[in-house]
Amino acid sequence: MKSRIMIVDDHAIVLHGLKQLINDEQDLEVALEAGSAEQALDILEHDQPDLLITDISLPGLSGLELIKKVVTAYPALPTLVLSMHDELVHGERAFRVGAKGYLVKQEATEKVIIAIRKILAGEVYLSERMQSMLLQKVRGKTSAQAPSVLSSLTDREYDVEERGGVLYMLTNA
Repeated sequence: MKSRIMIVDDHAIVLHGLKQLINDEQDLEVALEAGSAEQALDILEHDQPDLLITDISLPGLSGLELIKKVVTAYPALPTLVLSMHDELVHGERAFRVGAKGYLVKQEATEKVIIAIRKILAGEVYLSERMQSMLLQKVRGKTSAQAPSVLSSLTDREYDVEERGGVLYMLTNA
């Protein structure tokens, strides 16, 4: 039996390419699609996949807000974030709200399939870069990269900034 996957992305080309990549696998199928978090939540009321793949930047509710709602309403449904945003800036926030994996869209296609299978097996997917950063953090070593201002924002501040708000106003209000 194939694992059923839902993709939430507002870019038709990304949705099409990801669907084709996944459907080429013998054990995986894209069973559900949505162009927004709200649409995804409506679909999930009637049908639950084995895995949800979402972008962070979506019209309306953000992908992070979607993950929060999914974790609350469907705790057994794992989520993978596939985003254009750098994982060192946004990945930690995605994991904090409940994502089981984070990939940047520039990753090789085989890593997408590896991440999907790992999460479906009940594991967490971290890129080598993110694993290294987290190990340095746990060991108390400072990273060569300065911490992002975004990582200190509240979820609401982050959502406003993500949608084009003025970061200066948020940090100096």
